[in-house]
This record gives sequence, C-alpha cells and structure tokens, in this order.
Amino acid sequence: MPLKIITLNTWKCDGNYFQRLNWMADTLAALQPDIILLQEVFRSVDGTMATDFFLKDRLGLQVYWIPARRKFRQLAGQMLDSHSGLSILSRHQSDFNEPLSLPSNESDGGRVAQLAAFKIAGQQLLFANVHLSHLSNCNGLKIRQVKAVLDRLTEIPFELGFLAGDFNSRPQSKTVEYLLTHSKWHIRDTYAATETAENATVGATFCHQGVSKRIDYIFTIKRTLQSEKWETTQSRVVLNEPSPRGLLPSDHFGVMTTLKLV
Repeated sequence: MPLKIITLNTWKCDGNYFQRLNWMADTLAALQPDIILLQEVFRSVDGTMATDFFLKDRLGLQVYWIPARRKFRQLAGQMLDSHSGLSILSRHQSDFNEPLSLPSNESDGGRVAQLAAFKIAGQQLLFANVHLSHLSNCNGLKIRQVKAVLDRLTEIPFELGFLAGDFNSRPQSKTVEYLLTHSKWHIRDTYAATETAENATVGATFCHQGVSKRIDYIFTIKRTLQSEKWETTQSRVVLNEPSPRGLLPSDHFGVMTTLKLV
C-alpha cells in the first residue's frame, strides 16, 4: 500500500490568507495525502479561525494539534489573540500526540516539536513535526533542537520514524550534517535519496530576497538498516503552483514523499 506524506509551512495568517487557504485545500485535495505535517498553523484563541480545522473539514482528515508561539496577529483588520502551532492531519487515528519543548533563544522563543504515532499497515509509525529556529548563524541551537527530538525518540517504541518540517537549514548545513551522520539512528533525506532528474536540482522550498533555498524536509529514521520495511518510491516539491488568481498556497512550498510497504 502506498503512503503519501506531505510537510508544509502554512505561513500563519499572513498574505491573502483566506484565498491562500482555499487554494491550499484544493491543492492538497488533488494530491490525496495520508499524513500532512503543518507548521506555523494559525489558530485564534477564541476558536473562530483555524487553518488546520479548515483543512480538516475540506479534506476529511483527523487533526492533531500542538499550540505554540501565542501572540496577537492581524487578520482582516483585526488583532487576534492566536497561536502559530503545529498540526498533523491524518487518515489514521492516533492515541499518542505530545508536545516536546525545544531549546530556544530569547529572540526566537517558544519552539516545540510535535510527536504523534499512527498504526499503519500493522506498523507503528512515529512522526516528529518540527519548526526549527529561524535565527541566522545559529546552527548550534538548531543542532540542540534536533538532538532533543532524537533523544526523546529513544524512549518511544516505533518501527519507522519520520522527522519532517521547516528546518531553516540548507542541505549543506551543520544541522543537516548532524542528522545524516548521527551514530544512533539511520536517517535519510527522502528527497535527496530519490534519484530523479528533478531531485538532482536544488529542490527549493523557500525563496528570500531572490535566493531560492531547500529548507523543508522529510527524513526517515530507522533504528537499524534491517528495519527496511518501507521503501521511498517518490519525493518531490509540491504546492508550488499559483492559483488562477496568481496566489501561492504559502510562502513555502511543500514536500511530498511516497512510500510503499515491501
């Protein structure tokens, strides 16, 4: 059975939020993912507006949410008390969904990870949804953040893990190098591991000041190489096409990885 996983930073309530959200839902519906890991998920504290609940209703998925980074944000001329949190949308039910506080800097506080487990095809799959620090020249902090996630994973039973989200780190960064050379885990960047002509290029997921960067990832995590029960068949950049009105779903593109049970 194929398993489609998408990660996307949803850009809070910025830009033309309502039109973006509709196009985001339309695009995700066409892709038919099984699991969606979302970052910068806007939710007003009073519950009147929530990106993940809107997508849940449009896609018919279950939602698992972790609040984070509460502050007042402007939407449609109003200042709303709100969160920019983490959510996982899934076709499968989970009985494990927990927050994990991450090391933070005062200039970039409130970072958390979301850990959720799902039983899929008889396998216990664990998902770690992250949004690492955006501060420049802070590889040390980001390494401590991913180390905190990996340390917690040692305490949770699972057969295959996924570490996905917005890492604010390029493939050549110390943060990604730390992940790919970790001594306790066998960690793979699913996009880089998929040999296609497209994946030999940069695979940019974010553009800032005219510079395109790949900073969003889906990594697989295995305890041993012998635990190779799922095979990555495709990984590509998605949610990168504008709507008929010229709007993109977010300021980030998404990444979608497809796996099959072997």
